[in-house]
Amino acid sequence: MVRCNFLHQKPFLSLAQEKIAAGDTQFIDDIVKELQALRDELFQTTNFHTFVASNLRKSPALVDTLVQHLSKSDAPEQKGRMITNVQASSVLSTATEGKGVVVGLSGIESGFLNLVLRANLQPYDPKRAALSVAIEYLTSLEGPFWVKLRGAGLTYSYSIVESSDSGLIKFSLSKCGDTALAYEAAAKIVSDFASGSTSVSAIGLENAKASLAYR
Repeated sequence: MVRCNFLHQKPFLSLAQEKIAAGDTQFIDDIVKELQALRDELFQTTNFHTFVASNLRKSPALVDTLVQHLSKSDAPEQKGRMITNVQASSVLSTATEGKGVVVGLSGIESGFLNLVLRANLQPYDPKRAALSVAIEYLTSLEGPFWVKLRGAGLTYSYSIVESSDSGLIKFSLSKCGDTALAYEAAAKIVSDFASGSTSVSAIGLENAKASLAYR
C-alpha cells in the first residue's frame, strides 16, 4: 500500500509555496516520487476490467494480442503489466497513420471532429507547462474558442487534451452546425496567435495560469 505523506500536510498548497520559495528542491522531488509510486500501484492491468470494441474480421490474432498486452508480467515482483496509455485518445491513430472520410449529415448540429497529433512529450518535459497554459488559455470560459467558435454558433463543444501517457494531443469539436467552418475558425485562431497577429491578453494569461494552479 502506498502512503502519500505530503497529502497529510495541511494546507498543502501553502506549504508547497513556502518550500518552493525557500528553494527546497527535495520537497518537490519527494512529491514527484510519491505520486509516481501511487501511479505505479494503481495503473496495473490486474486492477482493471477490460472492455474492447473492435471489428473482429480485421483484428489479427485478437485473443493472443489481448493476452500479451493485458496479462501479468513474468517478473515475480510485479503485480501486473504497467498501463502506459490510460486515456481514450490513446487508441486513436495520428493523422498521418489513419484515413478520414467526409460524409453528409441529415441532422442539425450533429457533426463532430477528432484530430490526433503525436507530441511525444515526457511527463516532466519543460515544454508541457507552456503547452498546458496555452490550452487553458484557448479553451477557457469566455476564452478565444468560447467567443469565436461557440459564440459564433459554429460548434457547441470543443476540447484540446494532451496526454503524456500516450504522447498524443487530441483536438475535438462536437455538436457542430458546420464542422468544416468550425475547424477553419479554430485553425485561424491558433495560427493568428502563433504568428503574432493576435496578441495574448495579459489578464487571460494570468487567469489561465491561476486555473491550472487551482487544479
